[in-house]
Amino acid sequence: MRSKIIISGVILLVVMSMKAAFAANPNYTFIVPLEKGISDTSFGKMLGDMTTVVSKETGVNLTMTRPSFELCDNPTDIVLKALKDNKAQMGLVYALEYLDAGAKASIFRPDFTLTFDNKKNSEVCMYVSRDSAVTSVKETRGLVWAGYGSDFYGMKLILHENGIDEPAAKFFKQVKFMSSSPTSNYLQALAKGDIGVFVTSKEMLKMGAKVLNEPGQASSAKQGPVFKEIYCTPFTAHWILGYRKDVPEEIGSKITKSMTTAHKNQAYRQFQFLFVAIKGHFVPLAPGDLKRTAEIKKLKDSLGWDKEMVDLKKKCKASY
Repeated sequence: MRSKIIISGVILLVVMSMKAAFAANPNYTFIVPLEKGISDTSFGKMLGDMTTVVSKETGVNLTMTRPSFELCDNPTDIVLKALKDNKAQMGLVYALEYLDAGAKASIFRPDFTLTFDNKKNSEVCMYVSRDSAVTSVKETRGLVWAGYGSDFYGMKLILHENGIDEPAAKFFKQVKFMSSSPTSNYLQALAKGDIGVFVTSKEMLKMGAKVLNEPGQASSAKQGPVFKEIYCTPFTAHWILGYRKDVPEEIGSKITKSMTTAHKNQAYRQFQFLFVAIKGHFVPLAPGDLKRTAEIKKLKDSLGWDKEMVDLKKKCKASY
C-alpha cells in the first residue's frame, strides 16, 4: 500500500513538474497571412526559417503559420481573429487595416515594424509611360488607371493632394482592377498600352520590377524603364508586428530584441541579403509612427473613398 502511495506521489510530482515546465515555456504561434500562391513559395519558406532562428535565439517555442488568402480578403482581419481565438499569439498586420479595425484591434499589442530605404513609412508614387507627354497629376485625367487595395488609396491620396476630390471613375477614362503582385503586372500593362497610369509604393516597385523594360526584352540600362514618375507622397506605415495583449512582456521583448537586431546578428546571416536588398530592417515601433497612417484614414473616411472601393472589390472577386 505504501509503495502505491509513493509511486502515485512520484507520478503526481512528475506531472506537476511537466505542467510547470510548459507554463514556463509555452508554445507560441506567429501568424503571417500571405496572398494565395505566395504562402508555399521560397519567400514563405524563408519567413518560416527565420522564425525557427528566432525561436532558437530566444529560447521561446515559436512557430509560424502562413494561411493563404485571396487578394480581395483582409489579411489583418485574419490575424486579429486568430489572436482573439488564441490560435496565434504573435502576428503581422497592415497599418491602415489595423486602424480600420477599431475595437477589434484591442487584442493586438503593436511592438515593431520593418523599414524600407531606412523609412518606417512607404512612399506612394504615380507613374505614366516614359514616352507620355503627361508631367503632372492633373494631366492624367482621361487616362486608364488600374490597381487595387493600398494602391487605390494611394491613388486617391495623390489626387486629393492635387486638388482632385471627384470619383476616380469620373476623373479617369476607366478604373480597372489589377493585382500589384507582382508589380511587373503594371509595367507590362503600361508597355502594352492597356493602361496609361498606375500608382504604387516606390519601394515595392524597386523590389518587384526586376525587368524594367518591355515584356520579352532583357533588362537594359540603355533602354531604361517603361515608366516615369510624376508625383510622390509619404504614405502609410509598413507592416506592424506585435503580440496578443496577454503575451508576457518578457516574452515579447525577447522576440522583438532578436528580430530588431537580426540585420547585424550572425545567427541570421542567411537572411541578411534581404535587409541589404530593401535597405532596411526591423525596428521598434515608436509613439507617432502611425501618425501619417491616421491622417490618411481620416481623409478616406471623411471623403468616402471606401465607397468607391466597393466597386473595385467586386471586380476583384469576379477575377477569381
